[in-house]
Amino acid sequence: MRISPLIAAALLLVSSSMSPASAQVDVSDPKAAMDSMTGAARGDFDVVGLNEAQKTAVKANLEAVAIADKQLADLKAQSARLRQQAEALNESRRPALTATEIGADLNAWRARLLDDVNIDALERLLAQERAAVTRFRERIDTDSDEVAAELSRPGQMLDVLADLRQRAGEIEGDPVMEDGEPPALYESRRLRRNAEHRLLLAEIELRETEDQTAGNRLRQLEAGIQQTRRALSLHEPRIAWLNQRIAQLSEKRLRQQLDELDARAASLRGAGGPAAEIAASNAHMARSILDDTRALAKDRGMLGEYEQASQRVGGLLRDTQARLNLGGGAMFGHWLWQQRLNTPSTHTLALRRKDVQAKLSELKLTRYSLGEQRRQNVEVVMHGGDAGVSAELAALQARGNQLIEQLDPILDRRIQALRRVDELLADLERRGGELRALMERELLWVPSHGAIDAQWIAELPRELADGLRNFHIGTIARLLGRDVVKSPITYGLIVLVFAGLLWLRRRIPEQMDAIASQVRNVYRDNFLLTVKAFGLTILMALPLPVTFWLLGYMLQSLGAGVVPDIEALGQALLVLAGMGWVLGLMRALIMPNGLADAHMNWSRARLRNLRAAWRIGAAILLPMAFVGLWALFRQVDQAVVVHARLAIILLSLGLGGLSWRLLRRAELWRGRDRRLRLMLNASLPLCFVAVAVLAGVGFVYSSSLLLNAILASLTVLLLVQVIHSLLLRWLLLGERALAIKQLDRGDEVVDVESGERHDESGSAIELVDVSAQSRRMVNLLRMVLIIIGLLWAWSDLLPALFRFEGVNLWYYTSKSADGGSVQNAVTLLDVLAGLFVLVLTLSLARNLPGLTEMVLSRQQHIGASMRYTITTLLRYGVVIVGTLSAFSLFGLRWSQLQWMAAALTVGLGFGLQEIFANFVSGLILLTERPFRVGDVITIDGITGTVTRIRTRATTVQDFENKELIIPNKTFITGQVTNWTLSDNVTRLTIPVGVAYGSPVEKVHELLLKAGREHPRVMSEPPPRTWFLAFGASSLDFELRVFVANMGDRLDTTSELHGTIAATFAAHGIEIAFPQMDVHLRDVPPGVERGATAPDMGGTPGMA
Repeated sequence: MRISPLIAAALLLVSSSMSPASAQVDVSDPKAAMDSMTGAARGDFDVVGLNEAQKTAVKANLEAVAIADKQLADLKAQSARLRQQAEALNESRRPALTATEIGADLNAWRARLLDDVNIDALERLLAQERAAVTRFRERIDTDSDEVAAELSRPGQMLDVLADLRQRAGEIEGDPVMEDGEPPALYESRRLRRNAEHRLLLAEIELRETEDQTAGNRLRQLEAGIQQTRRALSLHEPRIAWLNQRIAQLSEKRLRQQLDELDARAASLRGAGGPAAEIAASNAHMARSILDDTRALAKDRGMLGEYEQASQRVGGLLRDTQARLNLGGGAMFGHWLWQQRLNTPSTHTLALRRKDVQAKLSELKLTRYSLGEQRRQNVEVVMHGGDAGVSAELAALQARGNQLIEQLDPILDRRIQALRRVDELLADLERRGGELRALMERELLWVPSHGAIDAQWIAELPRELADGLRNFHIGTIARLLGRDVVKSPITYGLIVLVFAGLLWLRRRIPEQMDAIASQVRNVYRDNFLLTVKAFGLTILMALPLPVTFWLLGYMLQSLGAGVVPDIEALGQALLVLAGMGWVLGLMRALIMPNGLADAHMNWSRARLRNLRAAWRIGAAILLPMAFVGLWALFRQVDQAVVVHARLAIILLSLGLGGLSWRLLRRAELWRGRDRRLRLMLNASLPLCFVAVAVLAGVGFVYSSSLLLNAILASLTVLLLVQVIHSLLLRWLLLGERALAIKQLDRGDEVVDVESGERHDESGSAIELVDVSAQSRRMVNLLRMVLIIIGLLWAWSDLLPALFRFEGVNLWYYTSKSADGGSVQNAVTLLDVLAGLFVLVLTLSLARNLPGLTEMVLSRQQHIGASMRYTITTLLRYGVVIVGTLSAFSLFGLRWSQLQWMAAALTVGLGFGLQEIFANFVSGLILLTERPFRVGDVITIDGITGTVTRIRTRATTVQDFENKELIIPNKTFITGQVTNWTLSDNVTRLTIPVGVAYGSPVEKVHELLLKAGREHPRVMSEPPPRTWFLAFGASSLDFELRVFVANMGDRLDTTSELHGTIAATFAAHGIEIAFPQMDVHLRDVPPGVERGATAPDMGGTPGMA
């Protein structure tokens, strides 16, 4: 057997360690040791005592040593390179350029340009300068990302070093030799362990070097950013000058061209004809060229603005993340608020992007039209020599082609510029969204402003007066007037819609009164009336919010990018429209004969108190909310400090007092709602007061979010209460219909043995159970809607609550895409979500059957047994899916559960085998359906009706009204007779015995006549009679007939018995009965007493 040189090297090392010659090998130098071993082991050696697996292990260990040595050299080289870079770092920094220096550089650059440079050369130079600026900005972004990473690295480095030191300590020293382990295998393991230990020490050295030189690298990066910014500050003015110069030269040249073509068109206008038309078209084309050139200058200016804005937002995002990694500071909250104010409005960016995309579409269409016009002009020019086309006309067409060729590149430059603007706007929206989410996540926990003090109170009157002056009433009227003149049809439609809503609002109360009168009539009441009333309620609430929304949309569109205060007014009115709709809905809801009065059966006292509270709440909510929203949307810090804070405080205190006054009235509540009243009476006013206190101590932004969330939560509770009341009414009407349907069905079951008749509704769940479970399901739905609604109401605060996502409770290992192991954390948020899923699963599994039964019962083609099967399987599916989803949130995967499943399988095989067998049998019964709920079956001599099929056992109710619990396994292993599996047709067998001597054919005739004339006996299959046997005292006949229903068996049997008895009696046929003939014989003469007669079988000679 032969061995590779690596294994031979290990054997040589072992043998050398046993002799003094081993001291000649320098084991501290891994490369020298490996070179000496492999060099001495190049020959072939016989291997003694190693099997194939051990040789493979030795080879793998030595290959791992070689790989570790190569990695060790790379790590040492990286450490040396870091130290050299740190020593060679030049810390000298050049300060930022002043305006004078930038201007001097721009003048020197302009002096190098030729005075008569044309526009095309300037365009090429502009493209070069833009490419240079783009490279500088990308370099700044890259270096800034590295700076942010360096600032956040110290905290991460501590964890990495701790992990490396722990791993190095675990493998320090030589391994322990196992019993019976060959020396060569042990030595290879020792070499591999020592190599891995040296590798870990080298990595620790590299990380420590990175930590020690982090400050130098940070200074180097900052110096590079400063140098790049200096270069950027030199190139940006060049772009602005080039844009201005190109615009000036183009303006001058194009103005001359336009004057020339206008004069040419004027000279031909009097003559008319095609030449005049073409000349006018050329003049129009020249004007378009001039206009598009001016627009190109504006587009490029806009492009420069958005490039700077994108860079500013990107830098702000990195700066915010870096400050968060460093822990913020005392003024971090105010700094965050200031940066939030400087962040571009998402709505404004969306509107501008929409305008840019519209311009792009228009420009593309214009270029397409130019192509069509170019092709037509070429055809005219080509026919210029024809008799019908004059030379002058061809010349005008050729000039038109020149103008088209002149306009086409201008349009192309505009398209390229606007495409870049669109990309920048999309990037601004994305980065701005990330920045706002990051700020809003942190702003909730820190004060955004200072607390109320004497200075704030002293400046309050002056600030309120300044706020009134910033409404810009005159500007709003002027802008609206211009827009009305510009779009009169749009405003006319708006007026018509508003007038129509007002007209409907006046007519709705009459219709609500008519609907209420029908609802109070039990025989005319139906759910469609409630749906109609609900729709009218929504319509009645629309005029006020539609007014707010239309006015807000117009002001926002008019003020966007023009007057920020007017845009803020529009945004405030848009938000106020939602509040107005809620207030309008509440007012329409509680009106006399409204939805709450006629359909939800709210008490008169509750409605009276709610109407009074509505008037006060509307007077407080609308003006204070408008002032606060306007101040917040203005994004002016002083307006937020004064107007928004004051509005939040007054609104919170007013709503707190109103809620306390309203909730303490007991007549507003009934039944179990009293507990809810006590809870809300204690918590809701305190919440409003807490919001006011937070606004006063400096948490202005946080208090605005909390107040908005509380108001949204109250709106959710109101809407959910309305939906819950509507569902309860629908449920009540549905249960009434279900009860009528069950009574109309009237199915009956007859004992096949005794013939006793029993009522069987055919429903798997009793009406009482349906009512209870359905109501529980509606309550569960209400709870789910409340939870979803509250999540929506508090969605602005959810980013702040995502701090719980950073609370790691435990970890689990999963496989990555490349097959490696990945550590995943289970956070506190995951655990809370998993618990919520479990609670929801249990509630659904408990309450789902009732609602499913009620919904499916309305389908005529779905029977009771099918409904029961569907509800049961649906419950199983909900439990399985919900449990697996919750376990996945807890971090449990099948790889962690397979051992538990194996142990559970063993337990099922022993202690739980019967329960498991019954469970599986129950699933088989529900899927294969050998019998259904409501079927009449016979098993082991027990006959009855199936009433329930559970997971472990099936309930059978016999005809003595006893409920028998039969394990499901019995139905799988035993023989089951199903009397009603395919249909309810059953056969009756009537045995009849007649006296000997009766006419057989007559008996057949009379029995068939009795069967055919009975109304319940089916004609197909027809009745049959049989002469079965000669009995002991009768001739035995059978009449066999079929009946359509199980319930007809007893009545039919009884009536046939009577008919047969009467018919036979009328025809003199005797019904036989058991009888015995006794024949007495005399004792023969000469037989003595005690003697045995010869025919008795006695033995002669016996006394």
